[in-house]
Amino acid sequence: MFRKIYVFLLVLAVFLPAPAFATIYYVAKTGNNANVGTEASPWLTIQKAADTMVAGDTVNVKGGTYNEVVTPKASGTEGSRITYQRFATDNVTIDRASAGNHTILFSLSFPSNFVTMNGFKVTGALRWNIYIEGKNNVILEDIESFNSGEQGVFVVSSNNITLTRPIARNNTQYGILISDTNNEIFIDNPLTHSNTLDGLRIFGTNGTRSATNIDIISPISHTNGRQGIKTGWADFVYILNPTTYGNGATGIQIENGTDHWIINGGDSHDNGTSFDQETGFWGDEGKFGLLQNSRSYRNSKGGFYSQSYNTIVRRNRFYSNKHQAKASPIDGANMTAWGDSEGSVDSGGQPVGLKDNVFVHNTSYDNGISTSNGHYWNVNSLASILDNKIKNNIFSQFAGIREIYVNDTDYVINHNCYFNSARVLNFKWGATDNLTFANWKTTSGQDANSINSDPLMVDPANGDFLLQSGSPCKDAGGFLTTANGSGTNSVTLIVNDSRYFMDGYGIITGDTIQIQGGGTAVITAVNYTTHTLTLATPLTWTTGNGVSYLYNGALPDIGYSETAGSPPPSDVNFFRRRIQ
Repeated sequence: MFRKIYVFLLVLAVFLPAPAFATIYYVAKTGNNANVGTEASPWLTIQKAADTMVAGDTVNVKGGTYNEVVTPKASGTEGSRITYQRFATDNVTIDRASAGNHTILFSLSFPSNFVTMNGFKVTGALRWNIYIEGKNNVILEDIESFNSGEQGVFVVSSNNITLTRPIARNNTQYGILISDTNNEIFIDNPLTHSNTLDGLRIFGTNGTRSATNIDIISPISHTNGRQGIKTGWADFVYILNPTTYGNGATGIQIENGTDHWIINGGDSHDNGTSFDQETGFWGDEGKFGLLQNSRSYRNSKGGFYSQSYNTIVRRNRFYSNKHQAKASPIDGANMTAWGDSEGSVDSGGQPVGLKDNVFVHNTSYDNGISTSNGHYWNVNSLASILDNKIKNNIFSQFAGIREIYVNDTDYVINHNCYFNSARVLNFKWGATDNLTFANWKTTSGQDANSINSDPLMVDPANGDFLLQSGSPCKDAGGFLTTANGSGTNSVTLIVNDSRYFMDGYGIITGDTIQIQGGGTAVITAVNYTTHTLTLATPLTWTTGNGVSYLYNGALPDIGYSETAGSPPPSDVNFFRRRIQ
Protein backbone atom coordinates (compact mmCIF):
# COMPACT_ATOMS: atom_id res chain seq x y z
CA MET A 1 0.00 0.00 0.00
CA PHE A 2 2.74 2.46 0.98
CA ARG A 3 4.71 1.57 -2.15
CA LYS A 4 1.68 2.48 -4.33
CA ILE A 5 1.36 5.86 -2.64
CA TYR A 6 5.08 6.53 -3.11
CA VAL A 7 4.92 5.67 -6.82
CA PHE A 8 1.84 7.89 -7.27
CA LEU A 9 3.53 10.86 -5.61
CA LEU A 10 6.70 10.35 -7.67
CA VAL A 11 4.70 10.34 -10.91
CA LEU A 12 2.76 13.45 -9.78
CA ALA A 13 6.00 15.28 -9.05
CA VAL A 14 7.32 14.49 -12.54
CA PHE A 15 4.29 15.89 -14.35
CA LEU A 16 3.54 18.95 -12.17
CA PRO A 17 5.28 22.19 -13.17
CA ALA A 18 8.23 23.19 -11.03
CA PRO A 19 7.47 25.96 -8.50
CA ALA A 20 8.52 29.47 -9.47
CA PHE A 21 11.25 30.99 -7.33
CA ALA A 22 11.40 34.70 -6.56
CA THR A 23 14.26 36.57 -8.21
CA ILE A 24 16.07 39.61 -6.82
CA TYR A 25 17.19 42.08 -9.45
CA TYR A 26 19.39 45.18 -9.26
CA VAL A 27 19.38 48.58 -10.94
CA ALA A 28 22.28 51.04 -10.72
CA LYS A 29 23.44 54.20 -12.48
CA THR A 30 26.48 52.23 -13.65
CA GLY A 31 24.30 49.50 -15.16
CA ASN A 32 23.20 48.57 -18.65
CA ASN A 33 19.83 47.20 -19.73
CA ALA A 34 21.66 44.57 -21.75
CA ASN A 35 23.00 43.13 -18.48
CA VAL A 36 21.33 40.26 -16.60
CA GLY A 37 20.12 42.38 -13.67
CA THR A 38 22.25 40.90 -10.91
CA GLU A 39 24.12 43.00 -8.36
CA ALA A 40 27.34 42.36 -10.27
CA SER A 41 25.64 43.06 -13.61
CA PRO A 42 22.80 45.54 -12.90
CA TRP A 43 20.32 47.13 -15.25
CA LEU A 44 20.38 50.85 -15.92
CA THR A 45 16.68 51.73 -15.64
CA ILE A 46 13.91 50.87 -13.21
CA GLN A 47 11.57 50.39 -16.15
CA LYS A 48 13.71 47.48 -17.34
CA ALA A 49 12.89 45.79 -14.04
CA ALA A 50 9.19 46.68 -14.44
CA ASP A 51 9.21 45.06 -17.87
CA THR A 52 10.82 41.90 -16.50
CA MET A 53 9.52 41.14 -13.01
CA VAL A 54 6.78 38.65 -12.21
CA ALA A 55 5.00 37.68 -8.99
CA GLY A 56 7.41 37.35 -6.07
CA ASP A 57 10.26 39.29 -7.65
CA THR A 58 12.08 42.24 -6.07
CA VAL A 59 14.26 44.95 -7.55
CA ASN A 60 16.85 46.79 -5.45
CA VAL A 61 17.59 50.24 -6.86
CA LYS A 62 20.94 51.73 -5.95
CA GLY A 63 21.54 55.40 -5.23
CA GLY A 64 21.22 58.14 -7.81
CA THR A 65 18.72 60.12 -9.84
CA TYR A 66 16.79 58.21 -12.53
CA ASN A 67 15.27 60.42 -15.22
CA GLU A 68 12.47 58.17 -16.43
CA VAL A 69 8.83 57.26 -16.07
CA VAL A 70 8.22 53.99 -14.24
CA THR A 71 5.14 51.97 -15.25
CA PRO A 72 4.67 48.73 -13.28
CA LYS A 73 3.25 46.06 -15.57
CA ALA A 74 2.85 42.60 -14.05
CA SER A 75 0.78 41.78 -10.96
CA GLY A 76 1.98 39.99 -7.91
CA THR A 77 -0.26 37.85 -5.76
CA GLU A 78 -1.39 38.09 -2.15
CA GLY A 79 1.47 35.88 -1.02
CA SER A 80 4.01 36.92 -3.67
CA ARG A 81 4.07 40.65 -4.19
CA ILE A 82 6.23 42.45 -6.71
CA THR A 83 8.52 44.85 -4.83
CA TYR A 84 10.43 47.94 -5.98
CA GLN A 85 12.74 49.24 -3.27
CA ARG A 86 15.80 51.36 -2.76
CA PHE A 87 18.96 49.41 -1.95
CA ALA A 88 19.76 49.54 1.77
CA THR A 89 19.64 53.22 2.79
CA ASP A 90 20.64 54.62 -0.61
CA ASN A 91 19.14 57.93 -1.71
CA VAL A 92 17.09 57.16 -4.83
CA THR A 93 15.24 59.87 -6.80
CA ILE A 94 12.98 59.23 -9.78
CA ASP A 95 12.75 62.53 -11.66
CA ARG A 96 10.64 62.97 -14.78
CA ALA A 97 12.36 66.33 -15.31
CA SER A 98 9.18 67.96 -16.70
CA ALA A 99 9.19 65.53 -19.64
CA GLY A 100 5.70 64.05 -19.11
CA ASN A 101 2.53 63.93 -17.04
CA HIS A 102 3.63 61.13 -14.70
CA THR A 103 6.75 59.90 -12.93
CA ILE A 104 5.32 56.64 -11.55
CA LEU A 105 2.27 55.47 -13.49
CA PHE A 106 0.02 52.59 -12.43
CA SER A 107 -1.79 52.49 -15.75
CA LEU A 108 -5.11 50.88 -16.67
CA SER A 109 -3.21 49.33 -19.58
CA PHE A 110 -1.45 46.88 -17.24
CA PRO A 111 -2.73 44.84 -14.27
CA SER A 112 0.00 45.85 -11.76
CA ASN A 113 -1.85 44.76 -8.63
CA PHE A 114 -0.18 43.48 -5.44
CA VAL A 115 2.78 45.80 -5.97
CA THR A 116 4.93 47.44 -3.26
CA MET A 117 7.18 50.48 -3.74
CA ASN A 118 9.52 51.49 -0.95
CA GLY A 119 11.93 54.30 -0.22
CA PHE A 120 11.91 56.48 -3.37
CA LYS A 121 11.86 60.23 -3.84
CA VAL A 122 9.60 61.11 -6.75
CA THR A 123 9.45 64.42 -8.58
CA GLY A 124 9.36 66.24 -11.88
CA ALA A 125 5.96 65.30 -13.37
CA LEU A 126 4.04 67.93 -15.27
CA ARG A 127 0.85 66.68 -13.57
CA TRP A 128 1.00 63.77 -11.10
CA ASN A 129 4.21 62.40 -9.65
CA ILE A 130 2.49 59.13 -8.69
CA TYR A 131 -0.74 58.17 -10.42
CA ILE A 132 -2.66 55.03 -9.41
CA GLU A 133 -5.83 54.18 -11.31
CA GLY A 134 -8.02 51.10 -11.13
CA LYS A 135 -5.63 49.10 -8.95
CA ASN A 136 -5.90 46.68 -6.03
CA ASN A 137 -3.50 46.05 -3.18
CA VAL A 138 -0.80 48.59 -3.98
CA ILE A 139 1.50 49.65 -1.12
CA LEU A 140 3.65 52.78 -1.13
CA GLU A 141 6.10 52.90 1.78
CA ASP A 142 8.39 55.78 2.71
CA ILE A 143 7.77 57.59 -0.56
CA GLU A 144 8.53 61.32 -0.78
CA SER A 145 6.71 63.12 -3.60
CA PHE A 146 7.42 66.77 -4.29
CA ASN A 147 7.39 69.55 -6.89
CA SER A 148 4.76 68.06 -9.18
CA GLY A 149 2.73 70.17 -11.58
CA GLU A 150 -0.47 69.06 -9.83
CA GLN A 151 -0.69 66.22 -7.26
CA GLY A 152 2.10 64.54 -5.38
CA VAL A 153 0.09 61.28 -5.12
CA PHE A 154 -3.17 60.78 -7.03
CA VAL A 155 -5.29 57.65 -6.43
CA VAL A 156 -8.37 57.08 -8.60
CA SER A 157 -10.93 54.25 -8.61
CA SER A 158 -8.80 51.81 -6.63
CA ASN A 159 -9.19 49.38 -3.74
CA ASN A 160 -6.99 48.33 -0.84
CA ILE A 161 -4.35 51.00 -1.31
CA THR A 162 -1.87 51.56 1.53
CA LEU A 163 0.33 54.63 1.93
CA THR A 164 2.77 54.20 4.81
CA ARG A 165 4.76 57.23 5.97
CA PRO A 166 4.31 59.14 2.72
CA ILE A 167 5.67 62.67 2.42
CA ALA A 168 3.93 64.95 -0.08
CA ARG A 169 5.28 68.48 -0.19
CA ASN A 170 5.60 71.54 -2.41
CA ASN A 171 3.17 70.29 -5.02
CA THR A 172 1.31 72.77 -7.19
CA GLN A 173 -2.16 71.51 -6.21
CA TYR A 174 -2.75 68.77 -3.60
CA GLY A 175 -0.19 66.78 -1.67
CA ILE A 176 -2.25 63.57 -1.70
CA LEU A 177 -5.55 63.31 -3.56
CA ILE A 178 -7.86 60.28 -3.22
CA SER A 179 -10.53 60.89 -5.85
CA ASP A 180 -13.56 59.23 -7.41
CA THR A 181 -14.60 55.68 -6.38
CA ASN A 182 -12.11 54.27 -3.89
CA ASN A 183 -12.56 51.67 -1.15
CA GLU A 184 -10.31 50.57 1.72
CA ILE A 185 -7.66 53.28 1.62
CA PHE A 186 -5.19 53.12 4.50
CA ILE A 187 -2.89 56.12 5.03
CA ASP A 188 -0.49 55.67 7.93
CA ASN A 189 1.61 58.55 9.33
CA PRO A 190 1.43 60.82 6.29
CA LEU A 191 3.24 64.17 6.23
CA THR A 192 1.81 66.74 3.81
CA HIS A 193 3.07 70.29 3.79
CA SER A 194 3.73 73.36 1.66
CA ASN A 195 1.30 72.33 -1.08
CA THR A 196 -0.52 75.08 -2.93
CA LEU A 197 -4.03 73.74 -2.18
CA ASP A 198 -4.93 71.03 0.38
CA GLY A 199 -2.39 68.80 2.04
CA LEU A 200 -4.57 65.65 2.06
CA ARG A 201 -7.85 65.58 0.16
CA ILE A 202 -10.36 62.70 0.07
CA PHE A 203 -13.19 63.29 -2.42
CA GLY A 204 -15.55 60.75 -3.92
CA THR A 205 -17.71 61.15 -7.00
CA ASN A 206 -20.21 64.01 -6.71
CA GLY A 207 -23.49 62.83 -5.26
CA THR A 208 -22.48 59.21 -4.57
CA ARG A 209 -20.22 59.12 -1.47
CA SER A 210 -18.01 56.76 -3.42
CA ALA A 211 -14.85 57.17 -1.32
CA THR A 212 -15.46 54.61 1.41
CA ASN A 213 -13.61 53.01 4.30
CA ILE A 214 -10.81 55.55 4.59
CA ASP A 215 -8.37 55.21 7.51
CA ILE A 216 -5.93 58.05 8.18
CA ILE A 217 -3.59 57.37 11.09
CA SER A 218 -1.52 60.10 12.79
CA PRO A 219 -1.42 62.53 9.85
CA ILE A 220 0.58 65.75 10.02
CA SER A 221 -0.48 68.47 7.61
CA HIS A 222 0.91 71.99 7.83
CA THR A 223 1.52 75.22 5.93
CA ASN A 224 -0.62 74.22 2.98
CA GLY A 225 -2.34 76.95 0.99
CA ARG A 226 -5.85 75.81 1.92
CA GLN A 227 -7.06 72.97 4.14
CA GLY A 228 -4.71 70.64 5.95
CA ILE A 229 -7.13 67.70 5.54
CA LYS A 230 -10.40 67.85 3.63
CA THR A 231 -13.02 65.22 2.82
CA GLY A 232 -16.12 65.19 0.65
CA TRP A 233 -18.53 62.65 -0.83
CA ALA A 234 -17.04 60.06 1.50
CA ASP A 235 -18.45 57.44 3.85
CA PHE A 236 -16.84 55.69 6.82
CA VAL A 237 -13.84 57.94 7.40
CA TYR A 238 -11.60 57.37 10.42
CA ILE A 239 -8.91 59.93 11.37
CA LEU A 240 -6.78 59.15 14.41
CA ASN A 241 -4.52 61.67 16.16
CA PRO A 242 -4.25 64.27 13.39
CA THR A 243 -1.98 67.30 13.65
CA THR A 244 -2.76 70.30 11.46
CA TYR A 245 -1.24 73.75 11.78
CA GLY A 246 -0.33 76.85 9.84
CA ASN A 247 -2.67 76.09 6.95
CA GLY A 248 -4.17 78.94 4.94
CA ALA A 249 -7.73 77.76 5.58
CA THR A 250 -9.23 75.22 8.02
CA GLY A 251 -7.13 72.56 9.70
CA ILE A 252 -9.57 69.67 9.14
CA GLN A 253 -12.69 70.15 7.02
CA ILE A 254 -15.33 67.41 6.81
CA GLU A 255 -17.88 68.45 4.23
CA ASN A 256 -19.87 67.80 1.05
CA GLY A 257 -21.87 64.86 2.33
CA THR A 258 -19.19 63.04 4.31
CA ASP A 259 -21.09 60.55 6.48
CA HIS A 260 -20.01 58.20 9.28
CA TRP A 261 -16.80 59.99 10.16
CA ILE A 262 -14.68 59.78 13.30
CA ILE A 263 -11.87 62.07 14.44
CA ASN A 264 -10.20 61.04 17.67
CA GLY A 265 -7.45 63.01 19.35
CA GLY A 266 -4.90 65.29 17.81
CA ASP A 267 -4.24 69.04 17.58
CA SER A 268 -5.39 71.70 15.15
CA HIS A 269 -3.78 75.07 15.71
CA ASP A 270 -2.68 78.33 14.07
CA ASN A 271 -4.81 77.70 10.98
CA GLY A 272 -6.59 80.34 8.91
CA THR A 273 -3.47 82.24 7.94
CA SER A 274 -4.82 83.32 4.53
CA PHE A 275 -8.63 83.14 4.61
CA ASP A 276 -11.28 84.76 6.77
CA GLN A 277 -13.60 82.73 9.00
CA GLU A 278 -11.56 79.54 8.93
CA THR A 279 -11.29 77.17 11.88
CA GLY A 280 -9.43 74.38 13.56
CA PHE A 281 -12.26 72.04 12.62
CA TRP A 282 -15.19 72.55 10.22
CA GLY A 283 -18.03 70.06 9.89
CA ASP A 284 -20.36 70.81 6.99
CA GLU A 285 -23.06 68.87 5.13
CA GLY A 286 -22.48 65.54 6.82
CA LYS A 287 -24.23 63.02 9.05
CA PHE A 288 -23.21 60.71 11.88
CA GLY A 289 -19.89 62.13 12.98
CA LEU A 290 -17.73 62.09 16.10
CA LEU A 291 -15.08 64.63 17.16
CA GLN A 292 -13.45 63.51 20.40
CA ASN A 293 -10.39 64.14 22.59
CA SER A 294 -8.96 66.85 20.33
CA ARG A 295 -7.45 70.29 20.91
CA SER A 296 -8.20 73.32 18.76
CA TYR A 297 -6.28 76.49 19.59
CA ARG A 298 -4.96 79.74 18.11
CA ASN A 299 -7.18 79.38 15.05
CA SER A 300 -9.63 81.95 13.76
CA LYS A 301 -12.35 79.84 15.36
CA GLY A 302 -12.17 76.66 17.36
CA GLY A 303 -14.86 74.97 15.30
CA PHE A 304 -17.63 75.64 12.81
CA TYR A 305 -20.68 73.46 12.19
CA SER A 306 -23.14 73.95 9.35
CA GLN A 307 -25.73 71.68 7.73
CA SER A 308 -24.70 68.85 10.05
CA TYR A 309 -26.80 66.03 11.45
CA ASN A 310 -26.22 63.58 14.31
CA THR A 311 -22.73 64.85 15.10
CA ILE A 312 -21.23 64.23 18.55
CA VAL A 313 -18.61 66.73 19.76
CA ARG A 314 -17.25 65.65 23.15
CA ARG A 315 -14.23 65.82 25.45
CA ASN A 316 -12.43 68.44 23.37
CA ARG A 317 -10.49 71.56 24.36
CA PHE A 318 -11.03 74.81 22.46
CA TYR A 319 -8.84 77.68 23.57
CA SER A 320 -7.17 80.91 22.47
CA ASN A 321 -8.99 80.99 19.13
CA LYS A 322 -8.88 84.68 18.26
CA HIS A 323 -8.80 85.41 14.55
CA GLN A 324 -5.07 85.47 14.66
CA ALA A 325 -4.62 86.27 10.96
CA LYS A 326 -6.70 87.92 8.25
CA ALA A 327 -10.18 87.24 9.61
CA SER A 328 -12.37 90.30 10.01
CA PRO A 329 -13.31 91.03 13.63
CA ILE A 330 -16.96 89.96 13.56
CA ASP A 331 -17.02 86.59 15.28
CA GLY A 332 -13.93 85.22 16.96
CA ALA A 333 -16.05 82.58 18.59
CA ASN A 334 -15.09 79.25 19.97
CA MET A 335 -17.88 77.33 18.24
CA THR A 336 -20.14 78.66 15.51
CA ALA A 337 -23.12 76.77 14.16
CA TRP A 338 -25.62 77.79 11.52
CA GLY A 339 -28.27 76.43 9.19
CA ASP A 340 -29.84 77.49 5.92
CA SER A 341 -33.31 77.98 4.52
CA GLU A 342 -35.69 75.19 5.37
CA GLY A 343 -36.73 73.11 2.39
CA SER A 344 -33.49 73.62 0.46
CA VAL A 345 -30.86 70.91 0.12
CA ASP A 346 -27.12 70.88 0.55
CA SER A 347 -24.58 69.89 -2.07
CA GLY A 348 -24.87 66.34 -0.73
CA GLY A 349 -28.53 66.27 -1.72
CA GLN A 350 -29.71 66.26 1.93
CA PRO A 351 -31.93 68.80 3.71
CA VAL A 352 -29.86 71.65 5.08
CA GLY A 353 -29.95 72.72 8.68
CA LEU A 354 -28.37 71.83 11.97
CA LYS A 355 -30.17 68.95 13.61
CA ASP A 356 -29.68 66.34 16.32
CA ASN A 357 -26.12 67.38 17.16
CA VAL A 358 -24.65 67.22 20.66
CA PHE A 359 -21.86 69.34 22.18
CA VAL A 360 -21.04 67.77 25.54
CA HIS A 361 -18.16 67.56 28.04
CA ASN A 362 -15.95 70.12 26.29
CA THR A 363 -13.80 72.89 27.72
CA SER A 364 -13.63 76.34 26.16
CA TYR A 365 -11.14 78.90 27.45
CA ASP A 366 -9.95 82.38 26.41
CA ASN A 367 -11.56 82.37 22.98
CA GLY A 368 -12.71 85.35 20.94
CA ILE A 369 -11.77 89.01 20.57
CA SER A 370 -13.35 92.18 21.89
CA THR A 371 -16.03 92.44 19.20
CA SER A 372 -16.93 88.77 18.82
CA ASN A 373 -20.25 87.23 19.75
CA GLY A 374 -19.14 84.32 21.89
CA HIS A 375 -20.21 80.74 21.59
CA TYR A 376 -22.39 81.64 18.67
CA TRP A 377 -24.67 78.76 17.88
CA ASN A 378 -26.51 79.89 14.77
CA VAL A 379 -27.15 83.01 12.77
CA ASN A 380 -30.55 82.11 11.30
CA SER A 381 -33.81 81.56 13.14
CA LEU A 382 -35.00 78.67 11.00
CA ALA A 383 -37.13 75.61 11.46
CA SER A 384 -34.26 73.59 9.99
CA ILE A 385 -32.24 74.07 13.19
CA LEU A 386 -33.61 71.50 15.60
CA ASP A 387 -32.86 69.45 18.68
CA ASN A 388 -29.25 70.37 19.34
CA LYS A 389 -27.87 69.68 22.83
CA ILE A 390 -25.22 71.64 24.77
CA LYS A 391 -24.44 70.02 28.13
CA ASN A 392 -21.71 69.59 30.72
CA ASN A 393 -19.30 72.11 29.13
CA ILE A 394 -16.98 74.70 30.66
CA PHE A 395 -17.14 78.15 29.00
CA SER A 396 -14.45 80.22 30.70
CA GLN A 397 -12.82 83.62 30.19
CA PHE A 398 -14.40 84.47 26.87
CA ALA A 399 -12.80 87.69 25.57
CA GLY A 400 -15.70 88.89 23.47
CA ILE A 401 -19.02 90.61 24.05
CA ARG A 402 -21.07 87.71 25.34
CA GLU A 403 -20.87 84.07 26.32
CA ILE A 404 -23.67 82.75 24.11
CA TYR A 405 -25.78 84.20 21.32
CA VAL A 406 -28.52 81.79 20.34
CA ASN A 407 -30.89 82.96 17.64
CA ASP A 408 -33.18 79.98 17.79
CA THR A 409 -35.26 78.33 20.51
CA ASP A 410 -34.93 74.62 19.72
CA TYR A 411 -31.94 73.79 21.91
CA VAL A 412 -31.30 72.02 25.19
CA ILE A 413 -28.56 73.89 27.11
CA ASN A 414 -27.89 72.75 30.66
CA HIS A 415 -25.38 71.66 33.31
CA ASN A 416 -22.67 73.99 31.99
CA CYS A 417 -20.17 76.11 33.91
CA TYR A 418 -19.67 79.77 32.91
CA PHE A 419 -16.94 82.01 34.26
CA ASN A 420 -15.44 85.39 33.39
CA SER A 421 -13.20 87.24 35.82
CA ALA A 422 -13.03 90.34 33.58
CA ARG A 423 -16.75 91.18 33.33
CA VAL A 424 -20.27 90.15 34.21
CA LEU A 425 -21.62 87.26 32.16
CA ASN A 426 -23.61 88.41 29.13
CA PHE A 427 -26.03 86.43 26.95
CA LYS A 428 -28.29 87.04 23.98
CA TRP A 429 -31.46 85.04 23.28
CA GLY A 430 -32.96 85.91 19.90
CA ALA A 431 -33.51 89.66 19.87
CA THR A 432 -33.11 90.00 23.65
CA ASP A 433 -29.57 91.11 24.38
CA ASN A 434 -27.40 91.91 27.42
CA LEU A 435 -28.96 89.30 29.64
CA THR A 436 -27.33 88.55 32.97
CA PHE A 437 -26.89 84.91 33.87
CA ALA A 438 -30.04 84.95 36.02
CA ASN A 439 -32.08 86.72 33.33
CA TRP A 440 -30.71 84.38 30.69
CA LYS A 441 -32.04 81.41 32.62
CA THR A 442 -35.46 83.03 33.05
CA THR A 443 -35.80 84.38 29.51
CA SER A 444 -34.47 81.37 27.64
CA GLY A 445 -35.55 78.59 29.94
CA GLN A 446 -32.05 77.17 29.45
CA ASP A 447 -29.18 76.37 31.83
CA ALA A 448 -31.47 75.69 34.80
CA ASN A 449 -28.78 73.56 36.47
CA SER A 450 -25.75 75.44 35.18
CA ILE A 451 -23.36 77.38 37.41
CA ASN A 452 -21.45 80.67 37.32
CA SER A 453 -18.20 79.85 39.10
CA ASP A 454 -14.46 79.62 38.57
CA PRO A 455 -13.98 76.02 37.36
CA LEU A 456 -10.58 75.87 39.10
CA MET A 457 -8.63 74.19 36.35
CA VAL A 458 -5.00 73.27 37.02
CA ASP A 459 -3.21 75.73 34.71
CA PRO A 460 -5.49 76.85 31.88
CA ALA A 461 -3.19 79.67 30.75
CA ASN A 462 -0.65 76.98 29.81
CA GLY A 463 -3.13 74.49 28.39
CA ASP A 464 -3.78 72.29 31.43
CA PHE A 465 -7.57 72.11 31.78
CA LEU A 466 -7.80 69.25 34.27
CA LEU A 467 -9.88 70.06 37.34
CA GLN A 468 -8.32 70.79 40.71
CA SER A 469 -9.56 68.71 43.60
CA GLY A 470 -11.79 71.53 44.88
CA SER A 471 -13.35 72.39 41.55
CA PRO A 472 -17.08 73.19 41.62
CA CYS A 473 -17.33 71.29 38.32
CA LYS A 474 -16.55 68.01 40.04
CA ASP A 475 -19.68 65.85 40.33
CA ALA A 476 -21.71 68.84 39.12
CA GLY A 477 -22.70 67.67 35.65
CA GLY A 478 -25.92 66.06 34.57
CA PHE A 479 -26.67 62.63 33.16
CA LEU A 480 -26.91 62.82 29.41
CA THR A 481 -30.25 61.01 29.36
CA THR A 482 -32.35 58.61 31.44
CA ALA A 483 -33.72 55.11 31.06
CA ASN A 484 -37.24 54.89 29.68
CA GLY A 485 -38.52 51.75 31.36
CA SER A 486 -36.93 49.09 33.53
CA GLY A 487 -34.73 46.15 32.58
CA THR A 488 -33.34 43.12 34.38
CA ASN A 489 -30.26 41.42 32.94
CA SER A 490 -31.21 42.90 29.60
CA VAL A 491 -29.18 44.02 26.59
CA THR A 492 -31.94 46.26 25.23
CA LEU A 493 -31.98 49.69 26.88
CA ILE A 494 -34.52 52.30 25.76
CA VAL A 495 -33.49 55.83 26.72
CA ASN A 496 -35.23 59.17 26.39
CA ASP A 497 -32.57 60.49 24.00
CA SER A 498 -30.09 58.24 22.20
CA ARG A 499 -28.32 60.95 20.22
CA TYR A 500 -25.47 61.25 22.72
CA PHE A 501 -24.24 57.77 21.83
CA MET A 502 -22.79 55.90 18.90
CA ASP A 503 -22.19 52.25 18.07
CA GLY A 504 -18.93 52.80 16.21
CA TYR A 505 -20.61 53.21 12.78
CA GLY A 506 -19.13 49.87 11.78
CA ILE A 507 -15.67 51.41 12.06
CA ILE A 508 -14.68 51.08 15.73
CA THR A 509 -15.97 49.77 19.04
CA GLY A 510 -19.10 51.56 20.24
CA ASP A 511 -19.40 53.77 23.31
CA THR A 512 -19.11 52.46 26.81
CA ILE A 513 -22.04 53.71 28.87
CA GLN A 514 -22.55 53.85 32.61
CA ILE A 515 -25.97 53.56 34.27
CA GLN A 516 -26.69 55.47 37.47
CA GLY A 517 -26.21 53.09 40.38
CA GLY A 518 -25.47 50.25 38.01
CA GLY A 519 -22.83 48.83 35.72
CA THR A 520 -21.15 49.62 32.42
CA ALA A 521 -21.54 48.10 28.97
CA VAL A 522 -20.41 48.64 25.39
CA ILE A 523 -23.02 49.72 22.86
CA THR A 524 -23.23 47.47 19.81
CA ALA A 525 -26.14 49.22 18.05
CA VAL A 526 -28.17 52.44 18.32
CA ASN A 527 -31.66 52.92 16.90
CA TYR A 528 -32.06 56.70 16.80
CA THR A 529 -35.74 56.43 15.87
CA THR A 530 -36.81 54.29 18.85
CA HIS A 531 -33.93 55.53 21.07
CA THR A 532 -32.88 51.94 21.73
CA LEU A 533 -29.35 51.01 22.78
CA THR A 534 -28.25 47.40 22.22
CA LEU A 535 -25.59 46.38 24.74
CA ALA A 536 -22.79 43.83 24.51
CA THR A 537 -23.43 42.62 28.08
CA PRO A 538 -26.68 42.57 30.09
CA LEU A 539 -27.39 45.21 32.74
CA THR A 540 -30.16 45.96 35.19
CA TRP A 541 -31.83 49.37 35.62
CA THR A 542 -35.05 51.09 36.63
CA THR A 543 -37.06 53.85 34.96
CA GLY A 544 -35.37 57.22 35.32
CA ASN A 545 -31.86 55.93 36.01
CA GLY A 546 -29.28 58.29 34.53
CA VAL A 547 -27.25 57.13 31.52
CA SER A 548 -23.93 58.75 30.58
CA TYR A 549 -20.41 58.09 29.43
CA LEU A 550 -18.03 56.63 32.00
CA TYR A 551 -17.76 58.78 35.13
CA ASN A 552 -16.52 58.64 38.73
CA GLY A 553 -18.41 59.80 41.77
CA ALA A 554 -22.12 60.47 42.13
CA LEU A 555 -22.48 62.48 38.90
CA PRO A 556 -20.39 63.22 35.81
CA ASP A 557 -18.00 66.17 36.00
CA ILE A 558 -18.45 69.31 33.90
CA GLY A 559 -15.81 69.87 31.22
CA TYR A 560 -13.62 67.69 29.10
CA SER A 561 -11.98 65.76 31.93
CA GLU A 562 -13.56 63.37 34.42
CA THR A 563 -12.42 63.48 38.06
CA ALA A 564 -9.90 65.93 39.43
CA GLY A 565 -6.39 65.44 38.13
CA SER A 566 -7.29 62.67 35.69
CA PRO A 567 -7.58 62.69 31.89
CA PRO A 568 -10.93 61.81 30.33
CA PRO A 569 -11.86 58.14 30.30
CA SER A 570 -11.60 56.16 27.10
CA ASP A 571 -15.21 56.28 26.00
CA VAL A 572 -14.37 54.63 22.71
CA ASN A 573 -11.85 51.84 22.23
CA PHE A 574 -10.12 52.82 19.01
CA PHE A 575 -8.44 50.28 16.81
CA ARG A 576 -7.30 50.09 13.25
CA ARG A 577 -9.91 48.43 11.14
CA ARG A 578 -7.49 47.14 8.56
CA ILE A 579 -3.77 46.53 8.60
CA GLN A 580 -2.47 45.20 5.32
